[in-house]
Amino acid sequence: LISRPLRIHAGQALELDRFAHIRLAPKSDCLMLENADQESGDANIAVRGGIWDMDNLRQTPNPLAVPTPALKAQTTYVASTYLGIGMRFVNVRGLTLQGLTFKDPVTFCVQLCRARDFTVDDVTFDFNMGNPIPGNMDGIHLDGGCRFGRISNLKGTTYDDLVALIADDSFDAPLHGPLSDIEIDGIFAEGAHSAVRILSNHSPVERISISNVHGTFYQYGIGITNIYSG
Repeated sequence: LISRPLRIHAGQALELDRFAHIRLAPKSDCLMLENADQESGDANIAVRGGIWDMDNLRQTPNPLAVPTPALKAQTTYVASTYLGIGMRFVNVRGLTLQGLTFKDPVTFCVQLCRARDFTVDDVTFDFNMGNPIPGNMDGIHLDGGCRFGRISNLKGTTYDDLVALIADDSFDAPLHGPLSDIEIDGIFAEGAHSAVRILSNHSPVERISISNVHGTFYQYGIGITNIYSG
């Protein structure tokens, strides 16, 4: 049971039993895990194993669905703002996430920004229907500056984009910018919102490979949109 974010440093690996259960304490309203030096950057970080349970029904409701007046007024990224995200990695070179289950997040399971040389593999999503609604619940969410990555073997249903490649996001993104050289191989989902969304308002998105998408999706399979699209 944790009540504040775990912080992992450069050159560290967190190795857990595949089914070790890490749960966020009620009303913690925070990330579960983040890299330690997001300003100067970290290198060579690995997280393997574990069921990462945000226990969303016992956190403050999804702030993107039920925004406070302060959040409605926010126009720029503030790291301390509660957005219901499970893990965040910013400015990391050499990142591995492997063999994890994400259970009942408030919003995104994982947010990556300016991640380079990264691997996300063998990830399972185990979601309830959300707090208060099944919305904004991305699986793997990439913001600007991500390049040279592989995302593979994702299983389970999410209630927003299972993989989101978002070059120009809103105030919830640490950085707007290009996305390039990313391979997505192996999505297995039934009754999910969508498989992959590629979004750009002005930044280039280049050399994206998507293969072996299997499942049923009630919004779209693969969407290519701009920031103003629903």
